[in-house]
Amino acid sequence: MPQHHLQPPLPNPMHEHDSPLRCESILTMAANEQRILWIGNSLTFEHRLPRLVQQLAAAIPGTPSMGSYMITRGGADLGWHRQQGIAQTAIACGVWHYVVIQDQSTRPAYDPQQSATDAAYFAQLAHSYGACPLLYCTWATRDNPALLDRLEATYAQAASQADCGYAPVGRAFALSLQRRPTLALHREDHLHPTMAGSYLAACVWLGMLHSLPRQLPCQIRDIECMLADLRQDDADHLLECARSVLQHGASTQGDCTSTL
Repeated sequence: MPQHHLQPPLPNPMHEHDSPLRCESILTMAANEQRILWIGNSLTFEHRLPRLVQQLAAAIPGTPSMGSYMITRGGADLGWHRQQGIAQTAIACGVWHYVVIQDQSTRPAYDPQQSATDAAYFAQLAHSYGACPLLYCTWATRDNPALLDRLEATYAQAASQADCGYAPVGRAFALSLQRRPTLALHREDHLHPTMAGSYLAACVWLGMLHSLPRQLPCQIRDIECMLADLRQDDADHLLECARSVLQHGASTQGDCTSTL
């Protein structure tokens, strides 16, 4: 595999107090590293979702090492990312096996045509640089669960346009709330995920990228903080919800083969 290097003008990793743009790099550029670029907003950076997916993958024997680069901004939609050009520059580095694409939480429901157009744009760009694009279908707000069908319809439309897959995280949220309504997945604002919500999202993403094991650790400690701190029975429940939505065809993989 040829050696690649990230080149400017990619922003350096930073914390949210440095800039409204939040980026984080967890890359070694080792030859056997599975590299993922995450594009989105707070639904991606809450509880450091890319790190959580990486750490859960590392707990599975035989799983390739995973590296990630995150380009996010609180409240940003894909139209904002498209205007800024930073995500396009990152994709054009040509080092990614996967590119995860997440729009603003309700935009796919209320502006479906533009949301699908922007998602398909980034997915097609990822394809052109040898990456496998995957759309991040997020969840309905806690006070308006009916939004989920509209969110999924838009992501499915974009996935069809760009011949790519989408991760049914929102469907997994709905299933978990149906099976265990006392386990909170939304914070007090009815939108952002609790630690359990991010853990569920990470399980779905892990299942999209690899096969899911019978059990995953319920506690994940990063260098700086706890990424997950759940009871094992709650972690097992969330893992089974992720497994169920993926096994029952609540997503499409599309043409998900990296050419790297």
